[in-house]
Amino acid sequence: MPGVTFFPTRARGQNFLHDRSVAERFVAAAVGGGAPGAIVEIGPGKGALTFPLLASGFRVLAIEVDPRLAGRLEEHARERGLSENLRVVVGDALELDLGAAIAGFGAAPPLPICGNLPFSVASPLLLRLIEGHATPGDPPLFDALTLTLQKEVADRVVARRGERDYSALSVVVQQALRAELAFRIHPGAFRPRPRVVSAVIRLTPRRDPPAVGREDHFRALVRGLFAHRRKTLRNCVSRLPDQELAGRVEAALGTLGVDPGLRPEEVAVEEFAALSRLTC
Repeated sequence: MPGVTFFPTRARGQNFLHDRSVAERFVAAAVGGGAPGAIVEIGPGKGALTFPLLASGFRVLAIEVDPRLAGRLEEHARERGLSENLRVVVGDALELDLGAAIAGFGAAPPLPICGNLPFSVASPLLLRLIEGHATPGDPPLFDALTLTLQKEVADRVVARRGERDYSALSVVVQQALRAELAFRIHPGAFRPRPRVVSAVIRLTPRRDPPAVGREDHFRALVRGLFAHRRKTLRNCVSRLPDQELAGRVEAALGTLGVDPGLRPEEVAVEEFAALSRLTC
């Protein structure tokens, strides 16, 4: 509230963006030059992104886990005459039914989703958003995701086959989405100053993502094969805890013509998808 000192909570990873030029670049990346409409912001904090979005004519559904920040955000929006287009939902984005929240906002998916994510929850939240993106029978949840992540995580998300940072996270994300690094953010752009460099990534749905069979099987298989990423696929398969599955994967490698002497980091996203499809 005005005149009240707010102390960030380390357990929630609260590092607030204060650099206006960085906020402007982020907003430009998030809206992609589109006409003002509804947008979802996860983790609005003190409103570094929220208020530029509202001032540009966007309707903002803000998901904030900290009730102190939620109240502060609503108060400041009223003071600036921007509260009409803002709705703040207090809740944990890892548990919240985002589709229901969007419907309660009077909007219809897909919507752009953006946010400066706490590093501690960035990866699981990203995976949850992907999982909820295309529920059978429902419209896609989002048409673009623009997120701030720790640089090391962002590098893994956007890495391509054969690159050092190519990982299970790369494969799972890129099976569903096109991933690109928008720009990096120096620690000085945040308060408190984090110890790491951040990066903004932009993710958009693939028009024709490769089928994987079952999503849970796909993720478990990719994680299992990357558990020993420096070993060959042959050795990775032999170390899978489910030996029946290992036999199916070995057979599928032969069917697909994938060299079992390759390492997981040398296997394309589409090949992982095909392995999952043939073995689930």
